[in-house]
Amino acid sequence: MNPELFQHYPFPNKLPCDLGRYRLESVLGEGGMGIVFRGHEVGAGAVRFSVAIKVIRFELLAGSPALAADVIREARLAAELNHPNIVRTQYVGEDHGIPYIVSELLRSEGAGLAGRPSDCGERAAFSHASKIY
Repeated sequence: MNPELFQHYPFPNKLPCDLGRYRLESVLGEGGMGIVFRGHEVGAGAVRFSVAIKVIRFELLAGSPALAADVIREARLAAELNHPNIVRTQYVGEDHGIPYIVSELLRSEGAGLAGRPSDCGERAAFSHASKIY
């Protein structure tokens, strides 16, 4: 894990730590928009199963004050989608001004989707994507 991941966030610089009603346990991956953690809900009545929690990068939020509201709005719209090929969004929240998105945690083998070789070309990928409605 990159030790500088948390340097600008207002939550502890080590895992596990809490964000809203969730406990962040470990880093699953990093991308241009955010950091994805494995975590679970905490508190009274919480069902303790693992989820994926995407936290938007602090430097992006600092550079664009409207980004937090945009991320929350788009995540709530995405949560309305229901299709077998779409990961379900379970919760959209904000804590200390940091938006986060909670979704089901997919069990993957190996390096996950990024590590899998593509089994179809661009045309086939577009064909598959166009069938999602």
